[in-house]
Amino acid sequence: MSEELKRVKDPVPDEFASRAEVAEFWDTHDIADYWDELAPVNMEFSENLAHGVVVRFSSDTLMKLYEMASKQGVTMDALIQQWVVEQLEE
Repeated sequence: MSEELKRVKDPVPDEFASRAEVAEFWDTHDIADYWDELAPVNMEFSENLAHGVVVRFSSDTLMKLYEMASKQGVTMDALIQQWVVEQLEE
């Protein structure tokens, strides 16, 4: 049996502590080894948003936004946009 067939793969962690940890895992593992474990996901895309605005936040606020968005499984942009739209609809 070849060395490649004997190789034991590490399980993909259920959660990563940071983006750096995700990057480290995939930098050292081949996604092809996990292909059978991947599941398709349904994606929804926003309408074409032609306008944008820059909003600056402190590092602490930015980290809190990132953590909240991650918990909800969305990007910070999507979370902030959702909040603004909700406030405008009230």
